[in-house]
Amino acid sequence: MIRFFTILIALTLSTVSTPAFADDAPKEEAKHQCEGCSKGKSGESHWCAGCKKGFVDGKEVKCEACFKGKTGETVWCAGCSAGYVGGEKISCQACFDHKSGKGAACAEHGGAED
Repeated sequence: MIRFFTILIALTLSTVSTPAFADDAPKEEAKHQCEGCSKGKSGESHWCAGCKKGFVDGKEVKCEACFKGKTGETVWCAGCSAGYVGGEKISCQACFDHKSGKGAACAEHGGAED
């Protein structure tokens, strides 16, 4: 008798944990279109906190620090190993430090890495 109830409970829980509408979830995600992403895709520089991506000149930017740099902030992104000063991308951290006023000229590039 205990086996019967154990099997019954297991079957009940397996049907409860997989709702009938679970197959519709990917379709809903594909239809997702938030206002922030719409603004960005239309050419406006915009960061969408909900989607965790931004747009600059209609192009997607996946990193918030790089988004800030591309829109004019002086920022170094450790995750992407790139910095931005005045919207200009700099791949050498020593050159970035020099151009942002935080360090001496880079020994390798003279502080003028492109």
